Amino acid sequence: GSFHPDGSLTRAQFCKMAVYAMNQSSELGKYRTVTIFPDVKPAYWASAYINLSAKGKQIISGYPDGKFYPERTVTCGQAVSILVRLLGYTADQVGGIFPDSYMAQASTIGLTDGLSLSAGAALTRGQAARLFLNLLRCNMKDGTAYAASIATVKDDVMLISSAALAADGTNSAMEIGSGSTYSMAYKTSNGTLNGRKGMLLLDKAGKVLTFVPSGVGSNVTVTVSIAAANKLTDTTGRVYAMSSDLSTYYNDSETTWSSVFAWLTPGTTVTLYLDTTGGVKYVFAGSGSVASTAVLVASTGSTAGFAALAGQS
Repeated sequence: GSFHPDGSLTRAQFCKMAVYAMNQSSELGKYRTVTIFPDVKPAYWASAYINLSAKGKQIISGYPDGKFYPERTVTCGQAVSILVRLLGYTADQVGGIFPDSYMAQASTIGLTDGLSLSAGAALTRGQAARLFLNLLRCNMKDGTAYAASIATVKDDVMLISSAALAADGTNSAMEIGSGSTYSMAYKTSNGTLNGRKGMLLLDKAGKVLTFVPSGVGSNVTVTVSIAAANKLTDTTGRVYAMSSDLSTYYNDSETTWSSVFAWLTPGTTVTLYLDTTGGVKYVFAGSGSVASTAVLVASTGSTAGFAALAGQS
């Protein structure tokens, strides 16, 4: 039940991951009974994955002696090269130096964003997970989105809820900002990505394969001290500039900051999504309701606290 993010991966294991990343598991039957490498017999558990990767998709090759060495640890350089080829790049296009040319190309297209990889080092399971996440955000060599080649994509959506009412009556569907809901194809989500923008990947039946959060900018969850028309002050005293037309998600729907700020009483928790300069791009206030309890305004001997709550200067 654990993941072991610091554990290493074999070449065979990474081939299996690559096959699923290409959504090519339905093609495995063609490659189960052939022998391409003398050390990968049909009885070997990963033979079909290796043969499909090597012969069917030509994204990996063996060693100069003709063997594959499936149980050897896969290096960062080998793994990155496999994924760069998977995106449609050839050796002529990236340069002839292996694996340096592939590592440089990967950096250029964003495949290794957030990672510090040494080409000759063993790839960890955690690094592999990040590579595959980045892969879903990358474009192919021809400029088309890689994600669109393996699934139907709904891009730039806000994930409002991961426990919406599904068509089968269970509370496990994903709801996006438009109010549309999509059942999960496999496992349900635990809600940790609620309030994030990104893309939904749907299978042929219109069910969610996964939600890929946007990799741009950052987010911070704050506790409201004062919410005003042009700014938000959190309980640490930090002030965030807000515009009246800023996209704000509240009560499971998209609206504007000017329509919501008056309902964000002190103590309310909100998530702010920031651009690369630290400016607020949008706000997620979750599912809320109009406050019916009394509010204590901490402004001794003055009405300034009330004025601030009302959005007045």
